[in-house]
Amino acid sequence: PIPAGREPPPRDAIDNLESGGNSFGRTDLNDALLNKNQGGGAGQNGGASDNKPPRGGGGNSPQTGTGGNNNGGGSGSGGDDPPALGVKNAPVVAKADLGLRISESKDSIHLIAEAADGTLAAADRLAKAGEFSELMARLAFATTFCDQRSVGHEEFLSPMLQTAGADKDQRRMIGTFASRRLDSQTRESEGILLAGVVQEVRKQGQLFETVVQLDERNSRPVSVYGAKDPKAALDKGDYVLVLGAIVSKPNQDITGYKGPDEPVVWGGYSQVIPIAAPEDDAPDAP
Repeated sequence: PIPAGREPPPRDAIDNLESGGNSFGRTDLNDALLNKNQGGGAGQNGGASDNKPPRGGGGNSPQTGTGGNNNGGGSGSGGDDPPALGVKNAPVVAKADLGLRISESKDSIHLIAEAADGTLAAADRLAKAGEFSELMARLAFATTFCDQRSVGHEEFLSPMLQTAGADKDQRRMIGTFASRRLDSQTRESEGILLAGVVQEVRKQGQLFETVVQLDERNSRPVSVYGAKDPKAALDKGDYVLVLGAIVSKPNQDITGYKGPDEPVVWGGYSQVIPIAAPEDDAPDAP
């Protein structure tokens, strides 16, 4: 995933991928990884896509869209064009850096499988599930804010999420850790992997809202937002895994948002898992 002739960024730059400044936590990011869009180009929010996503997978790139996040779209001329919908001052993750996150995630599925198989002590299960959650958070952040996500990237994301969601215990553990991450005051990344059932897909303000009922003990609803209608990729009643980014103050930090000023998820990529609903008898995560 690293182009020929390009050395990967230093480890400390990688670790600082999601550090920074405004209430979304995304200013002064390391230039070794992220380049702010200065205007010009079509942008990820510009116009409708001619290519609908295959049923079961979809994201916010121009090719696969449930919404864009590139706030630098437009002609770059200054003008009176309306602001692009999506996360304000969103970073742009380079294609090579998404490849780097994918590379470090490729061998992570065994962590959630081992955590969910019931043979480990509770502390070991918790450690493995936590490590998986952090790796997925980094991948989710990069996936959501990559401005050049390719078909090749999505050819990895789709089967990986299908594998992660293929087992009921793994799904319940992913949902439980997602709920904990949403409540955490010390999370190192705003990225998140959700698992649950789609309760509703609706237009909300200028955006589209997908309400996902998390697969966890309290069946917590989470609102996932995007700039494009996701119904080509998912529908009410579908079980989905969603890679996205937490936005704690959406009224302040999402252009086009109309709703309660409470944490929501800006969607990056979703994958339908072919089951009817979460199983009631699935054990809770440690």
